[in-house]
Parts: sequence; structure tokens; C-alpha cells
Amino acid sequence: MSVNALPETVMSFVSPSGDGLKVLLRVKKTELTHGQYYEQCARFLIDACKIPPTAIDFNCKDLSRACFLPYDPNCYLSPKLGLL
Repeated sequence: MSVNALPETVMSFVSPSGDGLKVLLRVKKTELTHGQYYEQCARFLIDACKIPPTAIDFNCKDLSRACFLPYDPNCYLSPKLGLL
């Protein structure tokens, strides 16, 4: 399944380096750390989209590496957000 076809996907865009894909997922709020959320989301994508685990950059769970401003003219934004 495509990452953009998942109901949990809010947005996806090509990473600033052009080598990867950044994916924003809707998650249920719990008492997890950012790193724990990242690992859960990564495992979810591995299972749901049949992504090889080696395709996920687990170093990105470091909060200081967060990417908040995408520039991708073809970024995906979920129509469920009502912003389109």
C-alpha cells in the first residue's frame, strides 16, 4: 500500500536532501517519548507499506533533527484535513 493511501497519513514530502520521504502520521496521544512515537510509526509503515526496515532512517528519531518546513511542490496533503 502507498504511504499516501493510509488513513493515518496527514502529509508526505520529499526530504530536503532529495534522498528520502518525510511522512507525518496522525497518532493517538499517549505518554510516549518522541523516540518511542518515531519507532512505532516506523514499524507501522514497515508493516502497512511493506517497506524494508533498512529504508527507515532510525537516526531521525533524534528530535534535534526535526524537519518542519518542507519545500516540495508535489507534497501530499490529506484531503481529510479540509485544507484543499
